[in-house]
Amino acid sequence: MSVDGARLAFPGELGLAARWGQEGGACDRACRSWVSGCVLARLNYLGQKVSISVRGDREELQADKAERAAFPRREATYFGDIFAEQPVYQACLPPGTSAIPRVCGPSLEACAVEIAGPCDALCDEPTDDGSFPNCRGAVRRPSGKIAVGKAPHAGSVTVFLR
Repeated sequence: MSVDGARLAFPGELGLAARWGQEGGACDRACRSWVSGCVLARLNYLGQKVSISVRGDREELQADKAERAAFPRREATYFGDIFAEQPVYQACLPPGTSAIPRVCGPSLEACAVEIAGPCDALCDEPTDDGSFPNCRGAVRRPSGKIAVGKAPHAGSVTVFLR
């Protein structure tokens, strides 16, 4: 990627899009979904260092027992397509959660990520590690009702906190 004439490279920490950076590599729909979920999961309103456990339905995102014990609090699940012509930045909240201050700060109203709704209504059943897979985007209709999208985001990434 080039910005103002400077060549930038983002190798990724988890290997979710390993072929993308290779000669002739590309980032297809699945790649965009996983990279988007991972990037959105790392947003940080205050810019303070916060250790997180990033989990999802990929081998690279599996947490062992020690990690699960160290990071027991499910924060939110992030998904979308940050590469789209009209980017999608969404998250859903797990049961019993009404805010994500690490990502949104003191208010959901000014959050860079749209809260699509509750994870248990937008995603498949949680996996054994507690992550919500295959979340679907949602839009709020003028009537106030939420319309859930049909196509799941394979790259749904759930963050757990200490």
